[in-house]
Amino acid sequence: MATITIHGEKFTGNARDWKDAKTEIVTVIANAGCTFVVDAGTTLFQLAGSGDHRDVGDDEIAKYFEEKEWPTQLLSIRSQITKTTLDTKCEEYQAIRHQRKTKLRNWKIVEWFRQANTRVVKALRDHLLPKKAEKRGPKTAQLRQLFMTAQMTAIVDGEHTEISLETAECIWTMPVAKLWADILALFEGKSRSGSSSFWSLMCNAVKSVNPKIKGHPGDFAIARNDLDNAWQSLRKMYEKEDDPVEALIDRLQAEQHLEMMRLLTAHPQEGTAWEDAYKKCVAKQGVSGGGLTLHVTEKIAKEAMNLLAHQP
Repeated sequence: MATITIHGEKFTGNARDWKDAKTEIVTVIANAGCTFVVDAGTTLFQLAGSGDHRDVGDDEIAKYFEEKEWPTQLLSIRSQITKTTLDTKCEEYQAIRHQRKTKLRNWKIVEWFRQANTRVVKALRDHLLPKKAEKRGPKTAQLRQLFMTAQMTAIVDGEHTEISLETAECIWTMPVAKLWADILALFEGKSRSGSSSFWSLMCNAVKSVNPKIKGHPGDFAIARNDLDNAWQSLRKMYEKEDDPVEALIDRLQAEQHLEMMRLLTAHPQEGTAWEDAYKKCVAKQGVSGGGLTLHVTEKIAKEAMNLLAHQP
């Protein structure tokens, strides 16, 4: 398998440059025949409510990927791998017993996924963390943490015996798919902090078109795109709810409370109590989109208000 090279300028490490970098990365990976990386990683990211997939249980993940027809997709990938890596019509192959043919095909599947992991991880690392860079953006340190693990280093070096046929069947456990989900969570995650809540993202998008605010682009198209992305993520989070509209309203009300708590952390007398409340709410954000609810924020806000009421 040929080396994957992501052309264009190396990534700066700045969040504002992520959109263009992502477009280039996705195109190159698709052209290299490794779309499973983006598909599986994005699915895992979305399942986690556009956040950290480590908060989601294995059974829930398995069920979700089955609903997304991953077993069928794997059959298609297996068929393509067999066609491109084995001459099933040659005499040597025809002479092999049926059981050994199955083992050979399975080995080729495993070998292909192992090589794909090495190719894609190396390409992503070289593009997102270039060795020669004069100045790197604020996301560089977090990116380095994702790539400079023992597992990622071993994969780049071609040491990936942990990747098996079972890993392919449970694609959400594939290292490169998890890496892509982590990268998405770093740049697009809606549950890493309260400041990236849907409500605050929407407010910031609307305010960005105000030319009177210094430093704002005043670009309708950019703001509209940011709003569309936020709404699409919200729809995916609540599409399986019995009453998705009610669930969505509940979420936005909860995030409005969260934003008020964030602002109140600067209060000269009450800041500490509201900061504690704010942190408790932020901790609830990453549970498949359902951890942060109006009931939760109401309860935590009441606790903060009761604490303040009894302060001397």
